[in-house]
Amino acid sequence: MHGVGIRSMGKVMDRIMGSINPHDRNPGKTVRRELARIAPFCRWTSGNWEELGGVEWNQLQNLHKHQSILSNFLIRTYLERRRH
Repeated sequence: MHGVGIRSMGKVMDRIMGSINPHDRNPGKTVRRELARIAPFCRWTSGNWEELGGVEWNQLQNLHKHQSILSNFLIRTYLERRRH
């Protein structure tokens, strides 16, 4: 993972942390559970981002366009998986 992934995951974490109960006895466990929802869709070290047109894992660049499409994809996937 490099800049585009770090920035995109920052946006996902903003979403996740906004839903964490501040009185949760084990917030780390809750955050890990929430991140597990998108883990099967992430391609940080190999493979292709099929949902992004088959872009290879290492072809995303730290450009606004790539940050936007990756962030949107990850947040959309997180929200969809959370509903189910």
